[in-house]
Amino acid sequence: MKIGIISDTHGILKEEVIHTLSTCDYIFHAGDVGDQEILRQLESIATTYAIQGNNDSDSLGLKERLEIEIAGYQFYMVHDLKSEKILPKGYDFVISGHSHQFDLHYSSKTTWINPGGCGKRRFGLPLTMVRLHLEEQVHIELLTLSK
Repeated sequence: MKIGIISDTHGILKEEVIHTLSTCDYIFHAGDVGDQEILRQLESIATTYAIQGNNDSDSLGLKERLEIEIAGYQFYMVHDLKSEKILPKGYDFVISGHSHQFDLHYSSKTTWINPGGCGKRRFGLPLTMVRLHLEEQVHIELLTLSK
């Protein structure tokens, strides 16, 4: 099973991102979606879970946080991890966005993933996304976009 993890599209869904997500069973969007059309495009590719980012309007109808279980794994998703008063505990994966910078680290039994931004290049950072493989062993694949 593969989960495509993206964030900070800000209304831009690049062909390279669409192509990569087309191989995924699920898509997680960690906020700053941009508009409803992005959500429609993602849903046409695979089952999509998205949360509201600080630049998303309430009209998108997204929650600020989500708890999801897939294949026995517990996921928690929030746009800006620094906005959490208490860091989430007890999850297999915590997914966040906001910084536009890829981050991967481990703490106890939790894997913390920020896929970086994959919309418009910001802060001089590369455009990145993550593909999470949930197989016999978990494999996290960082993908750097060409443009």
